[in-house]
Amino acid sequence: MKKLIIITVVLAAMGSVQIFGQIQKFSGYVGGGLSTISYKPSKGKRSGGGGLDIGFGYTYAFSRVRVIDTEKIFYGKFGIHTGLGLVFYNAKAEVNDESYTSEEKITETDTNLEYQLTTTLFGYEETQKTVFLTIPLMGEYHVDPFYARAGFKFGIPLNGKYNPKGTLKNEAEFIGLESTADKQQFLDLGEFPIKNFKGELDPGVAVMFALEAGYKYRINTNLTLYAGAYLDLGLNNVARDSGLPLVNYNNSNGFTTNSVMTTFADKANIMAAGVKVHLAWSSK
Repeated sequence: MKKLIIITVVLAAMGSVQIFGQIQKFSGYVGGGLSTISYKPSKGKRSGGGGLDIGFGYTYAFSRVRVIDTEKIFYGKFGIHTGLGLVFYNAKAEVNDESYTSEEKITETDTNLEYQLTTTLFGYEETQKTVFLTIPLMGEYHVDPFYARAGFKFGIPLNGKYNPKGTLKNEAEFIGLESTADKQQFLDLGEFPIKNFKGELDPGVAVMFALEAGYKYRINTNLTLYAGAYLDLGLNNVARDSGLPLVNYNNSNGFTTNSVMTTFADKANIMAAGVKVHLAWSSK
């Protein structure tokens, strides 16, 4: 009788044995939505833009193997997710009828007179575009058919540009003479249209808090489709340059303009929110 009980218990245990192991998942993904540089300018206003998030991922899932009637079933609830992605961030700034006076003094070469330059912007618009290489480090949790991820992302800037357009008026106030001048175009004074000019942005490394959650659909044993929403919130200031003068003046080469982000804002963060689709292949 005791032998029969032992055999029954052993068979029952064999029918539901669990073996802890691992599942590796490789995925490619594409996402998009709001993807912007966030800052509050002291002059004018800023608006966000849309962008794209593309890349591939790797997930190490802490899995279990359940044997039922000699059939092995792999499943896992917890995992660690990482990868590489390219994220495109966009923003737009508008400034109109706003004046800015440079703190730096300029010396006129012929007369050796010093003056300060005041620039007034009319109908000024500036688009800003940056590209970051992102590396996520996130925890993953599954409750079929749903999944969720939370953790951090680190963004390495690859490129940054701004493209201004509009009109600016330069006026010189000569120090000690109590006189102004705004007609001498050989000194880059007067009104000038801004066109065909692209400047360089130099953002810093970004640290983001990252969330993602959604639904997964198993196509076959090894192939799974994930679809969800994501949110990336920048935690640090990526504007390495701030407080720069609006106009860079050079007596021999004329002037160029700095970005609104580096002139009228003390700090800037990146953020993104949207929908994302992954196609994942699992290896057991």
